Amino acid sequence: MPHRRSGNKVLHKKGGKWKVKQTCKSPAAAQKAINLLRGVEHGWKPTGKPARKKSSAKRRSKRGGRRKRA
Repeated sequence: MPHRRSGNKVLHKKGGKWKVKQTCKSPAAAQKAINLLRGVEHGWKPTGKPARKKSSAKRRSKRGGRRKRA
């Protein structure tokens, strides 16, 4: 179902009308809830584990990535 945010509320379309699905503490929390719902709709299965950290260029260089030639 499509979801959208209105302030702190998460709305979803049911029966042709937008209905409140949940109310969050802040607009940022409401947006995170929408992202979670969209992920579940597209096949993501929550496991409770934290997400992997993305590697950055800074960390790669510390680990001995590509080195400059002298």
